[in-house]
Amino acid sequence: MRELDDRELASRAAAPLRASDDAALGTFLGVAGEVARRRLGLDPFDEQLLAAATMLRGGVVDMATGEGKTLVGFLAASGL
Repeated sequence: MRELDDRELASRAAAPLRASDDAALGTFLGVAGEVARRRLGLDPFDEQLLAAATMLRGGVVDMATGEGKTLVGFLAASGL
């Protein structure tokens, strides 16, 4: 995703998300993670991406202080 320009990234972001589809979820999280890196200056850790995927699939995530709940919330909310 880092090689895509903003227009190509936006095009990928426009695709509908099916959280039950592993490939679609992986693409979505790749796009959302790249947007977070470009716009917020935050590069999501694997644990944050996994937490967002769990939330998008209807699960509950328990995270300790300092583990990046705000970024996980951004990632999950952007998929709704």
